[in-house]
Amino acid sequence: MTRRAPCLFLSPRRHAYRFGAALLLGVCLLGKVAYAEEFAYSVQFGIAEQYLPLLRNHLDIVRWQNNSDMNAGQLQRLYRAAPEQIRALLATEGFLDPQIHPRISEASGEWSVAFDIDPGPPVEVATLQLELRGALADGADRAAWEQRLQSHFALKPPQRFRQDDWDSAKKRTLAQLLVDSYPLARIVDSEARLDPATHKADLYVAIDSGPLVTLGDIAVEGLQRVPLQVIQRLTRIERGNRYSQSALLDFQSALQATPYFASVLVDVSPSADAPEFTPIRVKVKEAQMQRVGFGVGYNTNAGARFEVNYQHSNLAERGWILAANTSIETRRQFAEIKLAAPQTAKAYTDSVFLNSERSHIQGVDSQLNKLGVSRERDTGVIKTVQALSYEREWSQVGDTEGSSRKQALVASYGWTRRDLDHPVLPNSGNVIALRLAGAARNISSDTSFVHAVGRVGLYGRLPHDWGYLLLRGEAGQVSAERVAGVPSAWLFRVGGANSVRGYEYQSIGIEQNGAVTGGEVEATGSVEYQHPFAPNWRWAAFVDAGDAARNWQDFSPKRGYGMGVRWLSPVGSIAADLAFGEPVQQWRMHIAIGLAF
Repeated sequence: MTRRAPCLFLSPRRHAYRFGAALLLGVCLLGKVAYAEEFAYSVQFGIAEQYLPLLRNHLDIVRWQNNSDMNAGQLQRLYRAAPEQIRALLATEGFLDPQIHPRISEASGEWSVAFDIDPGPPVEVATLQLELRGALADGADRAAWEQRLQSHFALKPPQRFRQDDWDSAKKRTLAQLLVDSYPLARIVDSEARLDPATHKADLYVAIDSGPLVTLGDIAVEGLQRVPLQVIQRLTRIERGNRYSQSALLDFQSALQATPYFASVLVDVSPSADAPEFTPIRVKVKEAQMQRVGFGVGYNTNAGARFEVNYQHSNLAERGWILAANTSIETRRQFAEIKLAAPQTAKAYTDSVFLNSERSHIQGVDSQLNKLGVSRERDTGVIKTVQALSYEREWSQVGDTEGSSRKQALVASYGWTRRDLDHPVLPNSGNVIALRLAGAARNISSDTSFVHAVGRVGLYGRLPHDWGYLLLRGEAGQVSAERVAGVPSAWLFRVGGANSVRGYEYQSIGIEQNGAVTGGEVEATGSVEYQHPFAPNWRWAAFVDAGDAARNWQDFSPKRGYGMGVRWLSPVGSIAADLAFGEPVQQWRMHIAIGLAF
């Protein structure tokens, strides 16, 4: 017997019934969703504004405010739980007995919740007890450490107790041991006893210093071509020195600042079982030993520029640094080769150099050759340069027939202090620089002379976002038996960008045979105001003044003033200025990059 598959058949009446039921169910569901979406309530707090973020960020009744599952029953439950949560939160701020007056109301389907809160008197720290355990407890410097930790504890009588301050104070106190001599220190016990009746807190912290850790030999990983001596020369850490995190970081920074390594990691793994002479692990990745760089540029002082730089960071695999560079500009051509020894632990770099410079500026043709030795030290804020150089200069001034030749064995010293909020785009801070130099007649010199010059640059923000103010000043003098025998590099000419704007580059000096030569005294000053008008853009207004003369009696400042724009590029401030020089009665454009110093 054949069975037929069942089939579904709905009569028109039954079909209409089921359709209506489904429609009714859908309307009910939509109504439920709409009702959930429409349920809303407001929460208000009557308390000082400084505590509002604490309550709004942590109270459940606030955090659930926009939840789609909220309803009147849920709100009532959160409302009843809120006072206890408020008390717990205010206790972290040092308030143990707050008076809380809650209110809840509903009108036309809109719910409102409010909490009037009187925090009451705060808990103040009454006593602080620090207990030292471990090797430090029996050490000779226990008293010094106790005084140091007690005086630097961030939460002490009679400050208000706050839980965050309490946690932070313990961490900072422990950190003082972790970074100096005791890297295995730990907090073994701590307690804050708060008395609601007296509103006082008694604090107790017990710290186990662990063993005294000393540093041992340096173990280097990753050296292939650079000699180990390069790393050893850069450390001030001696075997047996106490552990010092800052000393290890300084060592790492000194290594990273050299051209030898692409990456450096200095670390130790102290052990409680063997804390003495902990090995210093130095992991390095060597950088490319030879580099070639090219550059192009332009400024109104020297014109267009093309330069090539070459550096070998490990000559003869002895860590010597060979640097050669040449720069070709419209008015000046320069070439130098320098060989430097690896830097020492005290940041000294000794080098020998040979350079040659040829220039044609303000009618003076000159060529200056130098051979010398130098010692530089750069600690980040202060840089010093000591040098002894033999210099020979050939020059021709204006339409003078023939040329002059000069020679000098010059000892020089330069000192620069840079305290700026940014190395290339400063908004505040100062730069101070001094330079002294001299030569003695008959010691490979045509004449005896002393050269001295000082510079000051100040950068500051004006109040109320009014902009920025830049002040610059410079003054110098040369005393010589015979000025005609002093190489021109040690005399003074001013004018141009970063000097006195509104005048050609080095056009202010001693006029001689249709040319401008250097004077024995000089002074310049500048006041500049900058105001932002777009991201990384500022307009500027400035006044410059200065002169270079034979003596101070002949000194007569030339003024220049104007306006310009500044683009704060990643490589420094690029300035374009239009300046008017008063005596010459001319407008002149100046373009420069870098600090106006």
